[in-house]
Amino acid sequence: MMPMPGWEITSKKEMSLHEFEPKLVKTAQKIIQDRIRLLEDEKIQNDFNKQKHTIVSGKIKTIDDNNGGYRIDLGYTDALLPLDEQIENEFYRVGDNIKAYVTNIRSGNQGVTVILSRTNPEFVKKLFEAEIPAIYAGKIKIRKIVREPGIRTKVELEALVDKLDPITECVGPKGTRIDSIRKELHGEQIDIVVYSEDPEVMIEHALGVNSVKRVIIERNRAASVIVDEADKVMAIGKQGKNVKLAAKLTGLKIDIFTTQEFEEKMSKNAAP
Repeated sequence: MMPMPGWEITSKKEMSLHEFEPKLVKTAQKIIQDRIRLLEDEKIQNDFNKQKHTIVSGKIKTIDDNNGGYRIDLGYTDALLPLDEQIENEFYRVGDNIKAYVTNIRSGNQGVTVILSRTNPEFVKKLFEAEIPAIYAGKIKIRKIVREPGIRTKVELEALVDKLDPITECVGPKGTRIDSIRKELHGEQIDIVVYSEDPEVMIEHALGVNSVKRVIIERNRAASVIVDEADKVMAIGKQGKNVKLAAKLTGLKIDIFTTQEFEEKMSKNAAP
């Protein structure tokens, strides 16, 4: 058969990669590797978006001796629990299971790293949502959480359903619900604070002391609280943590006095 005008007959030949210029091969390989890495990062990003602001579980993979961070295997990617997001006096070994809250994601030359926290107040919030049915169902609202990680946490709750007691709901049968949360936090003290519209009552609830005699709220967002002598130490708390957290919860500066101390303060202020 004669070729048509303008047609050109060429022969076909299979060529191996070795016959291409070495630079061209390396360029092609790099493009392919970069594309694969991009697809992997996109999958990790999508998986992260599903897990963002939730609690995830994993196993300790390695411990960085230089910065003290834990590298954790989540199954779909590695995560990092930095030293400043760890609870003081909590220690883990390679292979230990761990739960933490997903806070952030970092992209770098080595791919995507999920950043975890066990100190974030949202970690406690998610534990409450998981363990307390009334909170999960929206019958009790978590208004605010203040925390000294590893030491003490105050959780302010408001019942959205009549005759529902937040303390009873959170404690659970034989204390099982709150004990489960404490266990995950390795014994951290948890105070359930019931919300009140009355600022004086709210301060009493935040301090958690039954023998409050009087609360005086001043104009400069400060409050003086008068308690029995026997309860002053409890109201202040170890290293001042209780009154400090109560102040954070209420947004007021709180000073604790006995009756005698408060009277002496008033006399001094009244003196010319």
